[in-house]
This record gives sequence, C-alpha cells and structure tokens, in this order.
Amino acid sequence: MKNHCTLSHSLQKIDPVERISVLSRQYLPANPGEKNSGSSLEPITTDKKQTTIDDLIQELKKQPFYHDQIVPDGCRILDERLAEYGSILHLC
Repeated sequence: MKNHCTLSHSLQKIDPVERISVLSRQYLPANPGEKNSGSSLEPITTDKKQTTIDDLIQELKKQPFYHDQIVPDGCRILDERLAEYGSILHLC
C-alpha cells in the first residue's frame, strides 16, 4: 500500500531550501527603479477615497451585531460575578 503522506519521487530529489528560495521569488516586490524587473505584479490603484479608522468604527457601531464592544481608551473593567456551578450535558 502506498503512503499518501510521502512526496512524489521527483519532489524528493529537490533540495528543500532551494525549492523555498525559488517559490518565494514570486512574492518579492519588484524593484521600481529597474525596468523589466521580471515581476508581473501591478501596483494597486483605486479611485475610491480612503476611509479613516474613525469612519470605519462609526460604520461598525451602526451594524446590528455591534453591542458596545469598543470602549473609550480601549479598556473596560467588568463587575465581578459569582461563579455558577452545575453539570454539562454531553451530547456525544
């Protein structure tokens, strides 16, 4: 029986460091000063006005799932609650 977790015979011959090095080149940004840098990546352009963080937060607060999760200064201290003891029903 063939083990499906092993690499194919042709991939076992490739040095893993070399393979990662070759595959990683597609994610490197092109040198903007160099013509024909070999990268096919186009710069991202948009005609839309950039939204500020404050605008995003205000829009988030209007959503039906929002329930005062964002607080001033980013810190909220909750009142203490007594522990509730009981059993858990296991459905499995």
